[in-house]
Amino acid sequence: MRDPKRLAPYVQQLKEYFTGTRRVFDVPIDISEFGTEFQRRVLQAVQRIPYGMTISYEGVATSMPDASSYRSVEHAVALNPVLFFIPDHRVVLSNN
Repeated sequence: MRDPKRLAPYVQQLKEYFTGTRRVFDVPIDISEFGTEFQRRVLQAVQRIPYGMTISYEGVATSMPDASSYRSVEHAVALNPVLFFIPDHRVVLSNN
């Protein structure tokens, strides 16, 4: 069973986000056991995309020296286990 006291800050920040009073989440997000090291680095890069901005999968891949292609980035983003806290909706097919 999940501890409501432990989840309270996450719930509060989501409420603030959806009412428009929060743009940045500052609760700890532990993805240390998620996926591969590469996939974790992709999600950490996505987490740094500022509110109101977007970047293409190719743009994320270009910023990562070990990304073999934008498809590897796309796959990692598709596996995001914590929607909104890691804002994968800010990654788009193309910035054109």
